[in-house]
Amino acid sequence: MKQSTERQFNSIYTKWRERCLAFAKSYLHDPEVAGDVVSDVMIQLWQRIIEEDDIENYGAYLFTLVKNSCLNYLQHKEKELLASQILGSTAQRELELRISSLQSFDPEYIFSNEILVIYHRTLESLPVQTRKIFLLSRQEGLSVKKIASLCELSVKGVDYHIARALKALRISLQDYLPFVFF
Repeated sequence: MKQSTERQFNSIYTKWRERCLAFAKSYLHDPEVAGDVVSDVMIQLWQRIIEEDDIENYGAYLFTLVKNSCLNYLQHKEKELLASQILGSTAQRELELRISSLQSFDPEYIFSNEILVIYHRTLESLPVQTRKIFLLSRQEGLSVKKIASLCELSVKGVDYHIARALKALRISLQDYLPFVFF
């Protein structure tokens, strides 16, 4: 019985393998995948023959198996491609958003606003006289002698208040020092 089963399989294999392979290649467009499909189909045929399951038309049976295997493979590929396109379009949109965001990023604007907030907050935290002297020096552009006479202080006293204000600003703006010029 075993020899007749092997002969039967070999006969069917020899007659139908190349036809099934050509059929699979015509739809899959990948010789390796087509060869795998036909090999799997031939294994299924062998199992049916061993089980002594009568098949009336081997050609129709084999082509049905090849057709179904090709369909399964192509449907799987279609799902992979669709998922890839969805991920690709999402990634593309996200990339475009990052590019656009980076192109519109203006570090000067962001840092200048942050610096101004910190600058004003620091000045507000200074004692009134220190703040007044610093503003007269930096915003009004008055000389140390002029400020000393206006505030009735010595030149060294004015220098002390300006140095105190600058120290407080340096500490507050230490992360921004490359961007700040007093």
